[in-house]
Amino acid sequence: MKVIIIGKIGKVELEKIVEMGYEVEVVSVSEMKKGNYNRDAEIVCGSIYMKGLKIEEFKNLKYIFLTSMGFEHLPLDYVIEKNIVVSNNGGAYSEPMGEWIVFNLLELVKKAKINILNQRELYWEKKLICGNLYGKKVLFLGTGSIAKEGAK
Repeated sequence: MKVIIIGKIGKVELEKIVEMGYEVEVVSVSEMKKGNYNRDAEIVCGSIYMKGLKIEEFKNLKYIFLTSMGFEHLPLDYVIEKNIVVSNNGGAYSEPMGEWIVFNLLELVKKAKINILNQRELYWEKKLICGNLYGKKVLFLGTGSIAKEGAK
């Protein structure tokens, strides 16, 4: 089976895929955008950077493996019509993104950016009044894995 990987892949991971008997072509995002890739692969691997890839040009395509959670960049009507299996990386980024939400909330309430700017300017005369998150309520719109982790 032929595999096209859009983007970067580690040497060890690439060797493992080849050892399993796959014929692999690694295509940089810039080359993909220029249309410089074979269109006879049965498997395509990549992320949101595949946005410019014309899936419809792959006549033998059976699988799309995404390293991203999102798949909105795929032509879903075509994928369904051709019965192409899509696997995303759902949940892989939930914990770090949940932490990122909390980090940004703390950054806002603690006025971290202003404090950092003052520190760079060696401005120490007046202490900013900072708030805290304790006792505050946060509304998460959605019940996806990222919102669930942020709420924890």
